[in-house]
Amino acid sequence: NEFAGFENDAARISVYMPLVLPGLLQTQAHIEALLTVGPWQAPWRERALEARLRRQQILDRGDGTAPRLAAVITEASLMYRWGTREDRRAQVAHLAAMSRRPGVELRMLRFADGPHPGMISPVNIFDFPDDEDPSVVYLEHDTAILEVTKAEDVQAYKQTFARIRDAALAPATTRNHLDQLSQTQE
Repeated sequence: NEFAGFENDAARISVYMPLVLPGLLQTQAHIEALLTVGPWQAPWRERALEARLRRQQILDRGDGTAPRLAAVITEASLMYRWGTREDRRAQVAHLAAMSRRPGVELRMLRFADGPHPGMISPVNIFDFPDDEDPSVVYLEHDTAILEVTKAEDVQAYKQTFARIRDAALAPATTRNHLDQLSQTQE
């Protein structure tokens, strides 16, 4: 699968996962906690951790090639108990800090706002700087990643992501909510 390559080459990444934080926004402690629930052996988990931390570096590129990231997270993804309370608070504070970056748009869907579009539709959309390179959608599941390239299907996922994004809190409201959660997260 070419997921990491597309992620690296994209000009814009749009990501929504209903129950898990996007990998580009996870702290090391959070990555480690997620990797321990799978059936993987320690050497594989170590390589996966290193790979994810390397992948996150694309957001730090200072040469003008860092992709813009539009991420929608759910309040549900923040409610799982993992690591220590300090680890969970650090993850939420990290999200708030990432949301302050100029190239990152972070929005949250809250329980209090009720059902929303895309409740079971994880989606990653990669748009590339060259108009000759069509957008690609990746759908992640427990056992596979599906690549979607058919133009009308890609457009349908873009419309779904737009509805999900529009249903979420605005970036500034999300940031304020995250700042509050980073102090109170249990």
